Amino acid sequence: MEEITGPITLNGDAFPDIKINDPADNVGYINLEKPEVNKGGRPTKYKEEFCDKVIDYLEGCQDEIDNYVKSSGDKGETYQRVVKVSLPTIEGFSSFLDVSVDSLERWGDKYPKFCGALNEIRREQKKRLLDKGLSGDYNPMIAKLILSSNHGMNEKKETEQTILKVKTGDDITKEKADEIKRSIFNSTPQPRKKK
Repeated sequence: MEEITGPITLNGDAFPDIKINDPADNVGYINLEKPEVNKGGRPTKYKEEFCDKVIDYLEGCQDEIDNYVKSSGDKGETYQRVVKVSLPTIEGFSSFLDVSVDSLERWGDKYPKFCGALNEIRREQKKRLLDKGLSGDYNPMIAKLILSSNHGMNEKKETEQTILKVKTGDDITKEKADEIKRSIFNSTPQPRKKK
């Protein structure tokens, strides 16, 4: 059995380190899968341990609560509670890793485990905004804004819709058109005209 080795070019694509085994019946076998090639640009900084770094990042994102004496008098002291918010964000995680947000998003698209890690940040952010926005620890208006923009939680708006069906070929008189217009745009119902 003769073995042929070496680079080969097929239709302009280079396949390095190809081995062709030539068995006794003179049939050759070749694997034509093109090796993965760097498509240009800088090599990725992605490392699988970045998935575990999410835990470290979230542990560092803890709110600090301080109580200050607001006023003091004969009846006692009043305190003011101040929360220094450290909300976990994708932007914060990108700073933590010292990479761009775009890189994080690309890695999330390419690596399922990393996508899960990014979703953990989003889940924790949503949970804190809901819990602490409702309790008043976070500014409720800011919490509402972030929940609507980052998590798709919008106020439900109900609208009433009137649908007018007209058969084709029917003639509508000006009076009938005015009646329809009044019934749609006026809040008080109009009495029906007798035929």
